[in-house]
Amino acid sequence: NYTLATPARFTVSGAIFFKENGFLSVDYEYADYSTANILGGNFTDLNQSVHNSMQGVNTVRIGGEYRIDEFALRAGYNYISSPYKAGSTDPDYTGSYDILSCGVGFRDKNMSLDLTYQLILNNTTYTPYTSTTVNSNSSSPLIDPVYPSANVTTSRSNVLLTFSTRF
Repeated sequence: NYTLATPARFTVSGAIFFKENGFLSVDYEYADYSTANILGGNFTDLNQSVHNSMQGVNTVRIGGEYRIDEFALRAGYNYISSPYKAGSTDPDYTGSYDILSCGVGFRDKNMSLDLTYQLILNNTTYTPYTSTTVNSNSSSPLIDPVYPSANVTTSRSNVLLTFSTRF
């Protein structure tokens, strides 16, 4: 038996409303993943590994909506920084996400229908293992870490259709 203690999240939000025509909103969120712990057993080494390799994550969300009668046009941007400390997996590691979205919606008194297109972009370096080499250029040979890795650029598209009703 164990308990997973996840990090606290701190969020600051703001919005500007343009009468009944729409709004623009901004959110900033911070969560420090290095503070996660597994409690209730001998997880000292695992917890230390988490503390050494993880860091705080910054998330920024910007979105807006423009309304025309029962219809709405929406657009948004979301940035999520990497939870891994530089050098914890690979010296060149990056792992942030950019998420772009746009959509249209229809809202009546008792129902709404939304169609959204979402594009998720991620650039990362994937290192499946670490090996070592002997540096023979010195009087006392040193063992140098080697990080065989691949730079991976990912883009994923999602189309979301949401129907909701009020009762």
